[in-house]
Parts: sequence; C-alpha cells; structure tokens
Amino acid sequence: MWTEALAWIWLALAAFSWWPVWRQYRREIPMPPPAANFSRGISIIIPFRNEERHLPALLESIRKACRADWPVEWIFVDDASSDHSPDLIKNWQCRCPHRLLHNNTRGASPKKEALKLGIQKARYDIIITMDADTVLPEKYFEALAAVLENHKEASMIIAPVGLLMPRHHGLAEGFQHVENLFLQALTRIFALEDKPIMCNGAHLIFRRQDFERVKGYEGLPPAAGGDDMFLLVKFKKFFPGRIRYGLAENFTVRTYPENSWTGLWRQRLRWARKNPLLNDRHIRLAGLWQSLIYTGYFWTLPHPFFWLTGNLILWSASILLIHRQSQLTNDIYRKKYLILWLLLSPWIYTAINLAAWLPVKFLWKERTFDR
Repeated sequence: MWTEALAWIWLALAAFSWWPVWRQYRREIPMPPPAANFSRGISIIIPFRNEERHLPALLESIRKACRADWPVEWIFVDDASSDHSPDLIKNWQCRCPHRLLHNNTRGASPKKEALKLGIQKARYDIIITMDADTVLPEKYFEALAAVLENHKEASMIIAPVGLLMPRHHGLAEGFQHVENLFLQALTRIFALEDKPIMCNGAHLIFRRQDFERVKGYEGLPPAAGGDDMFLLVKFKKFFPGRIRYGLAENFTVRTYPENSWTGLWRQRLRWARKNPLLNDRHIRLAGLWQSLIYTGYFWTLPHPFFWLTGNLILWSASILLIHRQSQLTNDIYRKKYLILWLLLSPWIYTAINLAAWLPVKFLWKERTFDR
C-alpha cells in the first residue's frame, strides 16, 4: 500500500513540474533590436591554460566581431601554459585593444586567481568573462549593446552559451547538445522568475564595482572551478532582484562539447562535486527536486503504469523546454539525440551524483584537484 502511495506522490511531483514549464513555454520573450553604437566601456577577461588548439578559432571570431570604434578591451590571462598558447596571443593581429597577463599565483583555485588578476587590471566597469574554447557570433557586439541597454540596472547578466557541434560527431556530443539546451532552458526560466540557480563563466557579465562590493572571490570554498556559480550566489545575497538573463539574436557564445563519454563523465563529476558547497536555497531546492524525481524514476521501475505515466509527463515537459530554447537560440538538434538523452540522463546523472561523494581526486587542465 505504501509503495503505491509513494508512486502516486512521484506522479504528483512530475505533474507539478508541468506548470512552470507550460507557463514559460507560452511566455513571450521580446528580442531587443541590435544597437548601432555603445559608449560604456567593456573589459572581456579570458583566462586560459594550454589552449593552443582552441585559441585560433576564438581569435578569428573576435577579429570578425571586433568593433574598433567601441570602448572594448580584451584581457587574456595565461595560467602557466606549457604549450604555445601565449605566443598565439602575442602574435595576434587585431584592431581591438588587447593585453596578455600572466598569473603566477599557485593556489587551490588557479582559474579564480587568473580571473581576479584580469579584473584588477581591467579599465572598465562592465566585466565579461569568457573561456578560451569559445567562439563569438559575428554580430556579437551589436547584440551585447542591446542587452546591456535593456538591463541597465542589473548587477549581473547571465548570458547564453551554446555548443559548437563538429560535422562528424558521435553519441556523446549529441547527448551533450540536447543536455545543454535543457540546462540553458532551466537557467533562463529560473532567472526570469528572479530565482537564478545556474550560470556559465564562459559567458557571464557583471559590474566591476559590484564585484568589488561582494569582495570578489574571497571567502569561497577551495574548489578548482565554480568561479561562476559561487559568484552568482554572492551576487544573489548582496543584490537581490538585480540578476537578469540576457537574450538577443546573435548573442549566444558557443563552446565545444567533450568528445568522449569519459570526458563527459569527468566534466560532470567536477560540476557535481562543487554543488554541495553552494549555499543557496533555490539551488538546494532544485537539487532536492532532482533527487526526488530520480528516486521516483528508479522506485517505480517494477511498476510499469507509474513508471511510464510519470516519465511521459517528465519527457513531454523536457521536450517543451528543449524545443523552446532551440527556437530562442537558433539551435537545431537531432531527435535521435533527444531520445538518447531522455533515456540515459537519469542513469548517468544518478551515477555521477553518487560518485561525487567518493574521496577521489580528479584531473583538470593537467592538474590534480580534490574538488
């Protein structure tokens, strides 16, 4: 009897998930028109370590998007690269002002130290962080100016990040493509509800004076990554109601997926390990919700009616989210990868969440970390 009662509770949770999804699906999201000019200074910080494989594509995209008449500076921070990445920056020919800095600090969070150095040396108040393995759209700055004009009061703007899919890609890349659309949709929905739970340091905008008011990355847990999420939590506490989601045509910065299941596993494990350190009510409630949904998924496996009914509800909600996000960011996904993600995600994410509690070190950027 109690088994059936728990199954009905799971169905109720699944059904309740539909309401915010449907409300956001029907919500009209106006796209601001591209701006022709912009007068506020912008400093774009890009930390990197051993990225000679990805930097040429980024630099070429910057060259094409560059507006030399706009007050924009690019700050590249080398985090002890052992390849030719710094030479690529030194020899780069571009009209946009750019600088190369070297992070000589060796701590538990080298990426945060690199970002901190870049922000300290920045000339302007508007800071944008990006990763070295990203690519910008050609009309990026016109879209950026429109977003900044639309959110003048914001302390932080969460910006969209898409994936650059190789022409010949496998199941792992296809899985990540659909997953990214789903995560971006959740990011957008919670941010629009003024309850942001996610952001991506590959495309994050904030005001330098507000960064200094929250004391930057000081007092954060000694995790290797998490510079974006920990900073989001700080901004939420200090500036409630002033975090926005930026959306415009030609505003999605794109990065590369992991090219194997092993790479996917390691990256997601690194993400999962920092989640317990995020002291935020909305993030923890979202994590609890995910745990309850996945617990119900496995609990109802012996009960076909409850398992199938609950999953049909959850799958349809996920499909709506993914479809809407693909429309907003002009992202075309293959339906076979959507099916793959729907079927495998509970198993993969549950395994990752369990593995995250094991005291095992992990390798990132050719360095070993505990978290």
